[in-house]
Amino acid sequence: MLFLVILVLIPLTPSPNVNGIAPRNQLHVPTVLPESHVSSQQPIRLIYRLSLNQSSADAGLVPVTISFAPSYSSTSFTMSPVGGWYDPIEVRDFTVMDSKGAELRFQYRREASNQQSWTITMNEVSNITVHYTVYLRYFDPKTGAGGAYLGYLGSTFLLSGAGWIFLHPEGYSGSFEALFDLPPGWTAAVPWNRAGAGYVWSIGSDFPRSVVGLGTFRTTTVSLAGSNLTVAVHSAFSSSDSAQILAFTQKAFPYVADLFGGSPLPSYVSVWVPKPNGNRIDFIETYNGAGEAIDGFGMNMMYSFLHRLVHTFNGFQPTGMGSQSDSERWFVEGCDVYYDSKIPYMFGYQHDLNWLIDYLRDYDGYYGTQSDGAVSTTEPFSDRVLTLAYGKGSLVCFMLDSLIMRTTGGMRSLAGIMRRMYHQYGNYHGYYSTNDIQQIASEVSGFDMSKFFKLYIWGTSKLPVVFSMPSGVDVDWNQMQSDIGSIPGQPVTISQETTSSRTEVTREQSAMLSSTYVSQTQSSFGSTSAVSTSVTKATTPSLPFIDIVTIAGALVIVAISLLIIRKRKAKRA
Repeated sequence: MLFLVILVLIPLTPSPNVNGIAPRNQLHVPTVLPESHVSSQQPIRLIYRLSLNQSSADAGLVPVTISFAPSYSSTSFTMSPVGGWYDPIEVRDFTVMDSKGAELRFQYRREASNQQSWTITMNEVSNITVHYTVYLRYFDPKTGAGGAYLGYLGSTFLLSGAGWIFLHPEGYSGSFEALFDLPPGWTAAVPWNRAGAGYVWSIGSDFPRSVVGLGTFRTTTVSLAGSNLTVAVHSAFSSSDSAQILAFTQKAFPYVADLFGGSPLPSYVSVWVPKPNGNRIDFIETYNGAGEAIDGFGMNMMYSFLHRLVHTFNGFQPTGMGSQSDSERWFVEGCDVYYDSKIPYMFGYQHDLNWLIDYLRDYDGYYGTQSDGAVSTTEPFSDRVLTLAYGKGSLVCFMLDSLIMRTTGGMRSLAGIMRRMYHQYGNYHGYYSTNDIQQIASEVSGFDMSKFFKLYIWGTSKLPVVFSMPSGVDVDWNQMQSDIGSIPGQPVTISQETTSSRTEVTREQSAMLSSTYVSQTQSSFGSTSAVSTSVTKATTPSLPFIDIVTIAGALVIVAISLLIIRKRKAKRA
């Protein structure tokens, strides 16, 4: 009887979230039906067959055969690499035949921009077979620092974007099948659906950069955060490097998914190969997979994995968030770069925030010069804009993260913004602006962010970031308060304990903070703060008032019930 009374009086539903953020199990993360979803009844009119032997691999030559049956009648159609920036890739020995083996005529064109195309004369032909060979060792000296290969085939592996090796029939957007004939010991790692002996997908915006990894891999697939994560590590890496790559990716993937409130991906493929001739292989990235050439396990490997994966949620179509203009580059790239350093630090893989230290050193050098500018600039892309978006942008994101943690007593962080924004804009559901980020940051933190954004994002005020242990960088709270006014609370450092880090993200869903802006005049308490006084706050949030009242009421009822029972026993005695 007593327990029934208590159960009736204690609410079974959680207290309402006054901030309008659903708890994690209530967040609506739409499941993406990939644009490349293939219906079982949809005819496959385009078949790619990539056939490698050891001799062709040693020479860097990729033989490809295309079988194509257009669904439309035409006197001619054109095939070309997908996307103009693929055009320097060398295509050799192009031939085309009809279903009877007769050669068809075609016209080859190479524009001044190096754009290549093959226009085939069809006449009454309904099915064609195309043969060609790709020389996959094009090195672009202008890509990145020191140049990079745009796809590479060596003796033991191939790593490429699909658009560099598979020519595309212009106007075709249906399903395709990819078949791979490989040397002994080689396997395929691609982000497409396995179907029999091959893989099926559709030609869509993700196709050109879709990772194609072939080689002597150690491949592992696990289910994490509702997605199948496939990690293919080349056999040239030591067993120690392979184990660490696998451990880090399997730890980081669910953390990043949780950062945004859940994964919309059915699968994700991550491919790792050794650097050919000490050089990188660039642009192997899309929303459902990425590939990279690395020296082994280390910061560059972790950076590469995290940067591409975070873009899956903030940048890449169709699963990411879309921004309204170039004004938001600081948030797209700066947040990425910040988490590239923060997550390995939280996991204990490095003793400081690594590249943020380098970016701060760079910033101290160019502050106040022509190289400086607002991170929200809409200038055409250049080295200066690159510095502002990636380098200075990551420092601004660090400041924003630190400010939110301070104003909420460690109960929230930049992750709270990411969750709110992905819930609202994920899967390209609308386009956000810097003003939207400011609005959500104010709601998440309970603090008016208008001066912060005015000075550090729209303006060029000196960033209050200094070198400091233990993380290597910290906020100069005295300077920030001089800039934007009194800030409530005390500084909160980034914890390196993995369990605390995961708890921080989960707490953000249930923290009971008022969504009403706390003006700087109303928040004058707790205006302490030199950088050296940073402390780590307790991670357990205080109980909401409604929960305290409920528990107290239940205890009173228990006490009254016990008194009644004692009186009844006394009467019987």
